[in-house]
Amino acid sequence: MKKILALAFGLALTWMMGVSAIAAPKDTVIVVGFAPGGTSSAVAHFLADSLERMTKSPVIVENHKGASGLVAAEYVRRQKPDGKTLLLMSSTSSLAIPPSPELAYIGLIATYKYVFVTGKQNPATSDEYFAAAQHRDAFRSVATAGAGTLPHLIASALFGERGIPMVHVPFAGSAPAILSVVGGHVASAVVPYPDIVAQADSVRVLAQTGDGIDLEGWVGILAPAGIPTEEIVRLQDLLRRASEDCMARLESLGFRQEWKPGAVLRSMHRNEYDRFKHTVP
Repeated sequence: MKKILALAFGLALTWMMGVSAIAAPKDTVIVVGFAPGGTSSAVAHFLADSLERMTKSPVIVENHKGASGLVAAEYVRRQKPDGKTLLLMSSTSSLAIPPSPELAYIGLIATYKYVFVTGKQNPATSDEYFAAAQHRDAFRSVATAGAGTLPHLIASALFGERGIPMVHVPFAGSAPAILSVVGGHVASAVVPYPDIVAQADSVRVLAQTGDGIDLEGWVGILAPAGIPTEEIVRLQDLLRRASEDCMARLESLGFRQEWKPGAVLRSMHRNEYDRFKHTVP
């Protein structure tokens, strides 16, 4: 009899543990396509903090770096469309990640400037820098967050319009690209402005959005396609409020908090991709 009761108790415990595992709520995950420490990671962590306070539920940031953000996009695309897995995408990846019906656009979070920077030991102005690059190979290397990214295109345009050969040095994110310039390993870099805030005393800004660069950066949230309309509406409300909640933190790093719905984000991505997809070096 004792053996039967012990067996019954064991089966009941196993069943209860199974039910508990099935019923356990799934954490929300924000996926970032570049190495930790860059623009996208900073925004993701700001949003995660705000969302956790608002929902009283865990929000995790995961970095799935590779192929200029495409690895992260492919990962998110394959996930269940339940609103629990989100992709934080920046315009840095707008050429590497083609607009796809397999991703749902939730909303725009913020915008930022792109900057062309060099080390403090190098020429102080854009004209002086490119004059030196005309004759010295040492000034022709440019670091970006990866081949086929918008910063890569910006760098190619800056050198190409002056007829100067460029040596592209791709990294797995803007943070290591900046460090390569600060360390003197690469002469210059094109990166989002927020990525240089911590290194502002170690680099010179030679050009930026509105002054030598005509493209503005953006950061938005996407999700797997097939997500129910009511879940999109819920996420849009949450993310709008979360972006407003972390506005001061975003602006302290050089972002401009700017909420726009998913349809606007989709149009921005599509227009940018169609405009530049044939010009990627």
